[in-house]
Amino acid sequence: MIILHVSYTLKDPRQRNFFCAALAEEGVLSATRGEEGCREYRLFFPADREEEAFLLEIWDDPVSMAAHKATKQFYRLQELKTGYVLATAVKKYELPGIAH
Repeated sequence: MIILHVSYTLKDPRQRNFFCAALAEEGVLSATRGEEGCREYRLFFPADREEEAFLLEIWDDPVSMAAHKATKQFYRLQELKTGYVLATAVKKYELPGIAH
């Protein structure tokens, strides 16, 4: 199992609801959640840091995560980030042997 903690620093904190709405309207969130091997794909907003958005991703294995990076929704996310996101930080945790 692979867990990704993705922190986005937004260009303008007032835009975080628009960023979330764009991801939903463009189908990025729902399409990714429907991918084989995706166990969780959720966007959160820290209550104490309005300039941040936090994405939690949980994947069954490296193969499913790699396949995700070749999808239309992954590329659309990258395009949307150019309008809203100043910086991205990713922490990756691998938990071998955990059944899905």
